[in-house]
Amino acid sequence: MLGTGLPKPRQFHYEPFYYDPAKDKDAEKRIKFRRRYPGPLKRRSTWSTLLLLGLLIYLFYFLSRFGK
Repeated sequence: MLGTGLPKPRQFHYEPFYYDPAKDKDAEKRIKFRRRYPGPLKRRSTWSTLLLLGLLIYLFYFLSRFGK
């Protein structure tokens, strides 16, 4: 059990042809990310949340009576 007898994986040494480190550093400074939706996100109103909660409670109650 000294060795597994399996060959080692192949080693790759890749150097990109058109890579310029000076240009890469300049590009990092210029990258800006834009928001998809400008402005603050709209929140649901309290009434719609309460209505949805009430509907779910009623549905749960209806289905529990239906199973008996």
